[in-house]
Amino acid sequence: MAPRTPPSLTTTTAILLLAAGAVLAPVAANQDGDALIALKNGLQDPNGELNNWGTASIDPCAWTHVECDNHTKRVIRLDLGFRNLSGRLAPELGNLDQLEYMEIHANNIQGTVPAELGNLKNLIAIDLYNNKLSGRIPPSLGELQSLKYLRMENNTLSGPIPRELVGLSNLMILDLSYNDLCGTIPRSGAFQNIPLTSFANNPRLKGPEVPGAGGDNENC
Repeated sequence: MAPRTPPSLTTTTAILLLAAGAVLAPVAANQDGDALIALKNGLQDPNGELNNWGTASIDPCAWTHVECDNHTKRVIRLDLGFRNLSGRLAPELGNLDQLEYMEIHANNIQGTVPAELGNLKNLIAIDLYNNKLSGRIPPSLGELQSLKYLRMENNTLSGPIPRELVGLSNLMILDLSYNDLCGTIPRSGAFQNIPLTSFANNPRLKGPEVPGAGGDNENC
């Protein structure tokens, strides 16, 4: 019998990469699932919108209001707008590192916006408007260089507008109206083309900052 030819290095490498991918994909999916279960555990859901999360399947891609990438099987969208949810946003949301669209608007969510959302470098849109969120806007959101849409109007957010947000070079739509923000409105960087109506009905805002003078957030 002729001796068997050992597999080439290229073939061996390809097999190892496929095996590694097969192991890593479930691990990443479990990371997403754990984050979503933490979110579910912090919410009240009287309509049962999240009933099949973690029950019908351990695969978050099979859960209602969750969308995954067809190839990576990672969570890329949360569609939780208008679901009559209340409670708080879990900091574990910051582990959904492939998330592109966070849509949790028009509910009754209370508490603060988790600073951990600044870990979500693939985020394109954050929709948290029409809730009951309070506290300050996390400066960590200034890390989200893919962000195009940031809508947080109609909450009770307070404190100054983080200057870190002016560095969001892809930002197209920003709405912070109907909150309790204070200080001045940045007008540099990404904020140059944001209409002042996006900051309306924040009684403690002093208006646009003076060019070259920086912000005035004293007593804010």
